Amino acid sequence: MKTPEELEKERIRRERRAAIQHNYYVRNKEKIAARTRKYKMENKEKIAAKNAKYKRENKEKIAAKNAKYEKENRERINARNRKYWKENREKMLARHHKYKAENEEKIAAYGRKYRCENKEIIAEKFKESSRICSDSYIKQLIANTSLIPYRYVPQPLIEVHRELLKLKRALKNEKL
Repeated sequence: MKTPEELEKERIRRERRAAIQHNYYVRNKEKIAARTRKYKMENKEKIAAKNAKYKRENKEKIAAKNAKYEKENRERINARNRKYWKENREKMLARHHKYKAENEEKIAAYGRKYRCENKEIIAEKFKESSRICSDSYIKQLIANTSLIPYRYVPQPLIEVHRELLKLKRALKNEKL
């Protein structure tokens, strides 16, 4: 067991050592950066293998750390993503369409799995959508009863059809 005087001397020694190291780093910052860059360039494979090994051995730890970061910074991440999408819309749409084209089966399988596991949620959403006459609900009605594909239904037609549907519902309620 160390005495309080010995502990204090050790603390002072550590602080001096840290100050000396910091001063050395400040004086030789460029040299250290150059040496680090050179080492990284010469040992790319070794560093990549070491990183891959660490990732394999610490998957759960890394996943937990990433989840914690995302939870703490959700709004900032979303804002950054929205800004990037806004600035690079064409590039992101091209990437999205390419992914969809290359992974049609995977996306379809995911959709089937989701629909099987969440039938109640989907039914509730559909009921709510039909109750409030959402755009997607009206577009679906128009697409099902006409030759116009879902994606090409114009907004003015949706609004007119919505009013028509509301009138029909009002008449039906009056008859009851």
